Amino acid sequence: MAYAAFHWQLGDVATWFGGAATAVALFLTWSLLLITRQEHRAALADERRKQARLVSAWCEDVQPTSDDAYSEVTVTLQNLSEEPIYDVRVAVGASWVDDGLPPAELDVLRVVPPKQTRPLETTLRLGRAADGSPESAPPVEIIFYDATGVRLWLRNRFGSLTEIDSSHSGSPAKHFFTGLGHRDPRPTTPP
Repeated sequence: MAYAAFHWQLGDVATWFGGAATAVALFLTWSLLLITRQEHRAALADERRKQARLVSAWCEDVQPTSDDAYSEVTVTLQNLSEEPIYDVRVAVGASWVDDGLPPAELDVLRVVPPKQTRPLETTLRLGRAADGSPESAPPVEIIFYDATGVRLWLRNRFGSLTEIDSSHSGSPAKHFFTGLGHRDPRPTTPP
């Protein structure tokens, strides 16, 4: 009779270990599934950004005009991707610091072919350096649709790339110099 009780306990322990092993296996399977889904989402996001990463714009040159308050600014727009970009908007800021001077938005380019670099020019009032000279390299931002014609991108003045929700009405240019897609690198002091 003692043998039957002992056998009964071993049966319970074996069942308990089998259940625990099954629970651990289910937990590990679930964890691996979550990790795989996260990796898949990251790969899809990376694929979406692939073309947009190859598009940039920067200030190439600043020259004074006959009116001392304004400067002629040359911006370079570059599409190094293998596909065209569409409805390209470029804006050059008057200053890195918000001193009330408005940025200048350049003409909308309907299509920029692949592997192309274009100079764009505008005249605007620039912020002044400590010595009174105009800013030598004002910030540039760019908004464009990638080759899908659906995804709208903003490359801000700090080089950060952000996908913009294009389903909202209104001009995408409202995102220029608004802080979307970047953190202000200036140190903040607590109130």
